[in-house]
Amino acid sequence: MNFRDVTRAKGAYTYRYVTNEDEPDLSKGTYIRVEEGTNTLDYSVNANGNKKVIAELYLNYERRFGKHDIKGLLLYNQESYSAAVGGGKNNAISGLPYKYQGLVGRAAYAFDDRYFAEFNFGYNGSENFIKGRRFGFFPAFSAGWLISNESFIQDNLPQISLLKLRVSAGVVGNDKSGQRFLYQGKWILDAPGYQFGTNNDGAWYAGAEENATGNPFVTWEKSKKFNFGLDLGLWNNELKLETDIFYERRDNILTQPLTIPEIVGIANLPMINAGIVDNKGFEATLTYQKNINDFGYFIRGNVSFARNKIVDITEPKLEGREWQARTGRRINEHMGLTAIGLFKDWEDIASSPKQTFGPVQPGDIKYADLNGDGQIDTQDEGYLGRVSIPETMAGLSLGLNYKGFDISVLFQGAFGAYVYYGGSSTYPFSQNSSVLAEVKDNYFSTQNPNVNALYPRMTSNDNANNYRVSSFWHRNSDYVRLKNAEIGYTFSKALINKIGISNARIYLTGLNLYTWSKIKTFDPEIPDGTGSYPQQRTINMGINFSF
Repeated sequence: MNFRDVTRAKGAYTYRYVTNEDEPDLSKGTYIRVEEGTNTLDYSVNANGNKKVIAELYLNYERRFGKHDIKGLLLYNQESYSAAVGGGKNNAISGLPYKYQGLVGRAAYAFDDRYFAEFNFGYNGSENFIKGRRFGFFPAFSAGWLISNESFIQDNLPQISLLKLRVSAGVVGNDKSGQRFLYQGKWILDAPGYQFGTNNDGAWYAGAEENATGNPFVTWEKSKKFNFGLDLGLWNNELKLETDIFYERRDNILTQPLTIPEIVGIANLPMINAGIVDNKGFEATLTYQKNINDFGYFIRGNVSFARNKIVDITEPKLEGREWQARTGRRINEHMGLTAIGLFKDWEDIASSPKQTFGPVQPGDIKYADLNGDGQIDTQDEGYLGRVSIPETMAGLSLGLNYKGFDISVLFQGAFGAYVYYGGSSTYPFSQNSSVLAEVKDNYFSTQNPNVNALYPRMTSNDNANNYRVSSFWHRNSDYVRLKNAEIGYTFSKALINKIGISNARIYLTGLNLYTWSKIKTFDPEIPDGTGSYPQQRTINMGINFSF
């Protein structure tokens, strides 16, 4: 059973009529307020189910005449979605349905199965923007040339079974920033207030406060995408190559206006459409597959690379502190102190800039003085040029089959990322934890005075200097993993049909079987902090029957 309850409650003021015992005239009494009420209605929603109402109306056109092929589509759609929400006071926004409206169009043309062109558009409206800014127009265009269907290829290069060039460009929009109705200011009515009177009957009155400033100019985030692709197939597609080069510029990204100083007096600055991010890269997949009588095999490799850059984030120019600026950096780039090894001895400490995070001894982490003021503090924290998300992903899958037997393996790799190794998992004795064997065997000590040791000197208490976020605790998380392997056998139908079974297969699979990585103690795909549960190695055996 689904339910959706909306409650509008208002507290009543209650009074007590009091008269003097010595006064016989009851009309000369007074009212004393007993309970405080409220001047406005509360709003709360409690619903245990989701509800979506969709309306669509579309018109299709399709016709082929001679060498010409034309297709068209016009689609109107609107949607109302009500989500489950827990009962609570003042949850008006989460209790309101999400509403969208739009018009979509597509026109496609092909000539002689060689030349292709397509135009698409979306005229979409969102509830999240003020009237007059709710709708956005998002066009896209693509074209292709199937060169392998040209006579000069078919007549002279029959080994080319597929050769196609593709190009596309378009704009897409995003209205889902995680916050709704940013164009509206939000007020609370229970801010610190005032009291009338000083006796026992004095009542407290809450104040009103704008805790979120609205921005009536907020609108769609936009992403301009460009793509160029090449598809190549040789020898009846035994060898096939698919490649794409892409560029994307996202603008109008919602961001905090960091250039507005606090002296203006706005406690909660509204989000504005001002951020710009570039993203570019490529993807490629190469496949070779062959069947010879009862024997077949395939090899498939893929690689992708993507790098982004923050072009603008509305931050002030940090002259003299350029290392703290996000502009020009990458999304998910680590920030912290720049470690330059460990202190060798007391003379090394005395001749180095003063570190202000706590007393230091030989074996403690030594940081770079980026601003050259002779001391290490938070002004020396900056972006480190290391990201937490891999920029390069690669995979290799192999498989073969012979009669009823089949074998397949999948290797997966990720490169270009760093993971933050700090936290109670690696800090010795932190939060009553134990000491990792890797730390025990590789820390700085009088017996191992190595300034390039993997870990600083060991302490029984948290070390304020060493446990700062810094490049010292970053580990390269490149890895290659045998992600999946499977071996199976499919029984001959001539054999199993005799006992009433149409198909039967027995198999053995393994998941996360082995990983090659510089990180040995933890999984290289762990998030920062090393506190998550590791991936499991799984072995499965099964039999499938079909009757």
